[in-house]
Amino acid sequence: MVSSTQALTSCPACGIAFPLGARFCPACGTAIDATPAAQRVAVSVQQTLASAVDPLIGKVVADRYRILAILGRGGMGVVYRAEHVHIGKLMAIKLLSGSLANDPQVLRRFQREARAVSKLNHPNTVQIFDFGESDHLAFLVMEYLPGRDLATLIAEQTALPFERVAQIAAQIAASVDEAHKVGVIHRDIKPENVMIVDTREQHDFVKVLDFGIAKLRDTEENMATQKGHLIGTPHYMAPEQIRADGIDHRVDIYALGALMYKAVTGDTPFTADNPLEVLGKHLNEPLVPVRRRAPERDIPEEAERIIGKALQKDPARRYQTMAALRQDLQSFLRSTGLASGAFEVEPEQVLGLGTAGELATRGDVDGYERGLLRASRLGKALGALALVAAGYGAVYLWRSEARPSVADTESEPNDEPAGANLLAPGQPIKALIGKRKSPGEGDADVYRIELVDTRSSSASEPTTEATPRVADIALSALPNMDLALDLVEHGSAQPLLTVNSGKVGEPERIPNVLLRGDAYYLRVREVAVSGRYPTENVSDQYTVSLSLAAHDPTRESELNDALELAEQLRPGTPRHGLIGWSDDRDVYCAEPSTAPQTVTVSAVAELDLVLTYLDRNTSAGQRIDHQGPGKGEQIELPASAGARASCFTVSARENGEAKLFAPSSSYQIALAPAS
Repeated sequence: MVSSTQALTSCPACGIAFPLGARFCPACGTAIDATPAAQRVAVSVQQTLASAVDPLIGKVVADRYRILAILGRGGMGVVYRAEHVHIGKLMAIKLLSGSLANDPQVLRRFQREARAVSKLNHPNTVQIFDFGESDHLAFLVMEYLPGRDLATLIAEQTALPFERVAQIAAQIAASVDEAHKVGVIHRDIKPENVMIVDTREQHDFVKVLDFGIAKLRDTEENMATQKGHLIGTPHYMAPEQIRADGIDHRVDIYALGALMYKAVTGDTPFTADNPLEVLGKHLNEPLVPVRRRAPERDIPEEAERIIGKALQKDPARRYQTMAALRQDLQSFLRSTGLASGAFEVEPEQVLGLGTAGELATRGDVDGYERGLLRASRLGKALGALALVAAGYGAVYLWRSEARPSVADTESEPNDEPAGANLLAPGQPIKALIGKRKSPGEGDADVYRIELVDTRSSSASEPTTEATPRVADIALSALPNMDLALDLVEHGSAQPLLTVNSGKVGEPERIPNVLLRGDAYYLRVREVAVSGRYPTENVSDQYTVSLSLAAHDPTRESELNDALELAEQLRPGTPRHGLIGWSDDRDVYCAEPSTAPQTVTVSAVAELDLVLTYLDRNTSAGQRIDHQGPGKGEQIELPASAGARASCFTVSARENGEAKLFAPSSSYQIALAPAS
């Protein structure tokens, strides 16, 4: 699906990996250093961490897909390079994130969408080979593409000539047009979801990724979840998508227009330092035409007309079909003498993407499946029985394997998940960041946190499911190191959370994080410094401790740093929040009201609170930072008969040496009738 050569970066606040060039994290909104060199340094550390803590590398999923390496992570799950153990060829496999894989409704939607997407066969659409569930892992198997995504290409070249953009966009339009004809709306078209590969026949061959995946968190009626959350990527979302109006295929036309705008100017149509502000601009700020946005570039007038029409805020004024947009792109290309090429590819054409037969094709997979069908009924029955037994056995062994005993000191080696020490509630562990593993890699300690009941009513029964708990993890300081904590859910490759609030000689803490899964890994490591050997300390011990408590619905719990994870704010029911670490952001969505309401955030000593607001009824957006350190913030919401939520991000500017994880950093946010 995506290539191992894809250039990624990672968010310093939440650890999410995404391609180069973003101004802020698409998950939590943290401002990102857009300098390619800075982003590549960040990802080298992140990818090393992902490989070190990922327990799935080397595992075989569904008795046939061996996971080889992580390729990337999206909002729904993790993508790996995998090998089909029977065919011996490479594929890509996407696994749903642990919390989503445990949701029956999400699994049903995953299966329904996977069936629909697997029927798409346009050559510019990534091919889906298989999907299903094995050992509590929901998976989607697709072709592996040796190329790079469009976001990387744009970041490397700053911007592209419209002639090249038109050829790429025409292929995207052809792919998505086929999907629209069978009732599939992509809903998340962006440069990161467009792979550019070179085939034996042509340059800049396009594959569109992630069809239907964005729909998994959607309701049947519209793009908003029942809690009023948004689905999509802020820079490429159509106004009706943001307002949660009834949407149709034209949201994809708007997104393709935004993608072309980015490609020809080097910037997205609307920019800001916060995703909520970007959404507000999509709703009510006029579009700056591409020729005025990038006057230094020789952008044709026809490019401005095509992109401007695709980006009309009113869906009725846009292109009404992808075919119509593609036709205009083709007409432009013909006028420049580029009438032949990628944009003329038809669905029945088969282009070779393989390298020396290493990459799996649909023909390889179909041939293997036909071979299985030719097996006898008895053979198939025995094979199915063995597969079920293997799946059950894997789950049982994982739950009943010999676990490390609870101890008060670490037991080395524990720098990999396989050797993780058990971190039990109320039982602190003392440990060392000791001898470095190599000149470029320091010591690290991995701990396992378990939330399942390890007791079973009988030896033949698996253990009970985990009960959600709110965890507080504390790490003491080392005098000569800057330590960081990474929290990773079992079965995932990227951290749920990476915390590094302190400096050298300062402690770290992960407070009030809601744990829903069976097991998690906690990694304690030194923050790497480019050009310097990792530090060794064989005499000073740190202490790591864990406490667990029942979830209190009146208190904010992490992770809630994105619109998809927002917590509900109801009138008369204040929520108690905590600015837990540097760059922590807490997102809330308020219930609408026909009477004016006031949102109030109480003061936090030594911190300058910032309230970012988006009203999806009126299209108004606002960043509120009227008061200084040690003071709260407030905004009055006008009366509205609308049914769409207003959402808020609470964050803070650190003042001096204030410790963001101190108990005094707690605040209260309340929604009440205006006085």
